[in-house]
Amino acid sequence: MIEIDNQKMDLNLLFVFYEIYKFQSVSKAALSLNLSQSAVSHSLKKLRHVFSDELFIRNGNKISATIKAHKIFNQLDPLIDLLRESIYQTIDFQPETSTRTFKIAMMDITEIIMLPRVLNYLLKHKYQLSVQVVSSNADTLYQDLNEGKIDIVVGSFNDIHPDLYRKRLFEHEFVVIEHAKNDHGTHAELSQAQFLQRQHIVVCSSSDATFSKMALEPFGLKRMHLLEINNYLPLPWLLFENDCIATIPQGLSKILSTNMKLNTYALNWFANEFSVDMIWSARVNKDPAIFWLVNLIYDLMVDVRNKKGDYQNIF
Repeated sequence: MIEIDNQKMDLNLLFVFYEIYKFQSVSKAALSLNLSQSAVSHSLKKLRHVFSDELFIRNGNKISATIKAHKIFNQLDPLIDLLRESIYQTIDFQPETSTRTFKIAMMDITEIIMLPRVLNYLLKHKYQLSVQVVSSNADTLYQDLNEGKIDIVVGSFNDIHPDLYRKRLFEHEFVVIEHAKNDHGTHAELSQAQFLQRQHIVVCSSSDATFSKMALEPFGLKRMHLLEINNYLPLPWLLFENDCIATIPQGLSKILSTNMKLNTYALNWFANEFSVDMIWSARVNKDPAIFWLVNLIYDLMVDVRNKKGDYQNIF
């Protein structure tokens, strides 16, 4: 049992303690609580008095929890979760009246395939809420979700932190495309040897990084390429002007082919399937707004999930 001065305990102090312990940082705790850093420092001073312990000791640019702080957190953690869940249960999220901005990080293919559907839905229903696409990376993903910098992430992941939740959005394959006028008489699929013999245009993207991990790195392979670009926009015109190929997600090839004659080739010499998932933090798992958003996106992607692909003409 932790001894405390009950007369000087304030429930809000426990939330401050919880956030400082979780982030091991006063400044990050202040950001999460939407308080000034001086206010959090003042609360920490009160906590030290209440528990008669330093609780957190500065170690260079970081702070470390004391043995007593670890004990407090272990007893407090399930209570905070229970309190947060009780609060969420009293909230009835109404998208029709909400002005909330959802922050979503996503890989390139989901921006192209998913965002038009989300925007169309919001416009159709005349919602006042909005979506902000933000950036993140694998190294800061868990931290960004826990700090509330991101509400959900949409992308392809092998392993995720056990405190994160995952929902499968759809599965996809990679294909090779070239302009039809550069037809080399290749069959419906491209062998590994044929793939390596051709010159490539590489789109430096999260999708291409996934492809490299699936099809190139395990075999120690490298593509011949004369050009690297950082987005898909110029790709159709580059293929039209040059005898090159590009490797892209299948859904994107269907979009590009709506305005340009493309040859599409399957790649069957590796395990050619990757999943796209939605990821969110345990801290918002009971948030009805996040629950609404996750299910909305899932429903909007049903045709892609069923591989019927009613892809929109976006060029």
